[in-house]
Amino acid sequence: MIYNSTDMSDYKVTDECNPGGGTQCECSMDDAGIEYSSGYMEVISNKSQKHLWINSIGYKKFIDTFPDGKPVSVSRYKYSYQTRMKVLPKPDTSQLQNPQAVHLMLQLYNGSGELWSGAKEAREGAIYWELNPWNADFGKIKVYTTNFQLAETGIILNPDTNWHTFGLELDFSSLKYQKIYVDTLESDISGIPVLVKSYPGWSSENVLGLTAESMATWPGDTCKFVFSWHQQFKNSQLYTDSVSTSMDNENIIRGNFNLFVHREVNTLILNPAINFNTAQLKIFDMTGRLVIQKELPGNPEISINQFKKGLYFAVFYSENKIKVEKLFLGLE
Repeated sequence: MIYNSTDMSDYKVTDECNPGGGTQCECSMDDAGIEYSSGYMEVISNKSQKHLWINSIGYKKFIDTFPDGKPVSVSRYKYSYQTRMKVLPKPDTSQLQNPQAVHLMLQLYNGSGELWSGAKEAREGAIYWELNPWNADFGKIKVYTTNFQLAETGIILNPDTNWHTFGLELDFSSLKYQKIYVDTLESDISGIPVLVKSYPGWSSENVLGLTAESMATWPGDTCKFVFSWHQQFKNSQLYTDSVSTSMDNENIIRGNFNLFVHREVNTLILNPAINFNTAQLKIFDMTGRLVIQKELPGNPEISINQFKKGLYFAVFYSENKIKVEKLFLGLE
């Protein structure tokens, strides 16, 4: 486990005004609320009950490193929380407390350009629980995929006021979802790609972000109606696997060379050599732990004594900042 928070009191809140361009109504951070109680937090959409539409995003960020000091990395993660609502949705415009959706998102942001070749780009996996009581998909649980489309998971949860557990497992290296968990239900969604999006105005940091989001019902394109929503969350947990098992060929074959273990001379060798005049080599295990960092003129030969069985990720940075990446297998 990387992170565990029972009451989620270290989450903050930000706003997404007019999500998806659904209205033209003005809103601001003042319309997104977060409150902390004994044992849980509450995220509030349209807290002042105005004619507007806002998705309120409770979030937790790990910037560059996790609490244990390990770097944010391209790995396989599982994020979960528990959530409940205070009132039941109802298809009645006079009921101000009505939801559109509850989200859970796990986002890996490559601000530095060192995690993969795509600086200021994010890979995102998100659960969307449809809660608009006027919508025919009411209760369906979906995930976001390419071009912000919603993909079916096969899970339906009819709303009540009990606590429910939501969990999402995905592999940022293969760009694919793995599984979704809702209470005792589990669905294999490994064929669904995660969302990839550029954020050119964001920072140069590498960030793993968690969200717990509350969105009131769509009030119409002119915000004729007023809706607000309070959603409660607790027991946020984040895990990572020590070895990712779903690397695809696109991620394995990125350079015109091979890394292999030469057992007779107990050495890791590049074939053919990469002819950098000067370069830096970093080798990580699949938890993101840095195993080797070495300045290189020409072709490196590296002792394999410190490699255990498993996959490793090598990153070469040339003198002109060209980056080459390669996965290789450690000792059997």
